[in-house]
Amino acid sequence: MTLNWISLLHLLGLAQAMFLALVLLHPHRRSRANRILAALMLTLGAGLWEAFAQSSDLWRNLPLTTGWFSATPFLFGPLLLAYVQRLIGDRDWPARVWLLHLAPTIVFTLALLPVLVEPADQRIERLLVAQQGLTALHPINWALLFLKCSHIAAYLLITLRRLISFRKQWKRSQSDTDVGRLRWLQRLCLAFVVLQIVWLVLVLAAVHGPLPRGTTFDDLALLGVAVLVFLIGYWGLSAPVLGPAPASIGRDQTADARYQTSGLSPDAGAELAQRIDEVLRREQLYLQPRLRLAQLAEAVEATPHMTSQAINEHLGGNFFDLVNRYRVEEAARRLRDPALAHLPIERIAYDCGFNNRTSFSRTFSAVLGTTPSKLRKSARQD
Repeated sequence: MTLNWISLLHLLGLAQAMFLALVLLHPHRRSRANRILAALMLTLGAGLWEAFAQSSDLWRNLPLTTGWFSATPFLFGPLLLAYVQRLIGDRDWPARVWLLHLAPTIVFTLALLPVLVEPADQRIERLLVAQQGLTALHPINWALLFLKCSHIAAYLLITLRRLISFRKQWKRSQSDTDVGRLRWLQRLCLAFVVLQIVWLVLVLAAVHGPLPRGTTFDDLALLGVAVLVFLIGYWGLSAPVLGPAPASIGRDQTADARYQTSGLSPDAGAELAQRIDEVLRREQLYLQPRLRLAQLAEAVEATPHMTSQAINEHLGGNFFDLVNRYRVEEAARRLRDPALAHLPIERIAYDCGFNNRTSFSRTFSAVLGTTPSKLRKSARQD
């Protein structure tokens, strides 16, 4: 085994991927979204192991340890899409849908089994051919390379389309929680897009001319994966979306530092908070889907900054937490009303100011600890 700068980066990327997976699976950070992201990290790490085994010539001494993770590129797309959908509040896939998304990985691995269990000398011969570059590949291998790239590209398009839809919803709601989540997901998807472009450039370069001396296509392609893992570690561990979602909506922890220089006294803040509560309940401003802080501030005859301070310090949470809490309370009242039992839940959600049922259900559960359908069902039984 020999170490060079390429194999060293592969090894560091592998170590980083394993470390991130362990952090994401820690009990204090464990959530459904983080488990999916941990699976993605392990998948990227598996690919980096294959790259390290080749770039360090480990395969010459241990040929039977390579090839087992050749199907990992078929997992990149499904795991990325599942993670994005989970983080923006979409429903989890049932088992049969997961099986459908994982089918290419399963089929490819089963088809590869005869190669994986062949004698060591035959495996070495195959690896020696692979070391000669893309021009020496069999047409079947070319087809598989094209299939892997197309598979990832298709999932990227689906993921980006869903993210664009979420961004449009965010523009309507301007949620403080969603802005950090959106920024993180945009960076993550952009990194995968850049990685896909790098792979395409490398394929074209390998076809039309030799790669840098002493390197192979896999060496350089998996360097991009190593860089992606480093970026995820740099961006992700500082992102609040990697932590578990709070069980309930509470006070903004950064409020005290934000309002240290404010001229609003505690008594004046309490009075303003009472006025905010009265105006919201009397005029039902929270029913407006596009209600903004500036509109509420104008209604209570205060500045947006003071209005925000009064909400954070006296009403528990930020502006959007407060508005959503009023919306949930109103929705719960309507769900319990027998006269409105004929209205679908989606209609009640929209009438109470929510833009979609997914956001409504997530917020409803966070505030009341139950789902809209369960609340309506229990009300009917009573």
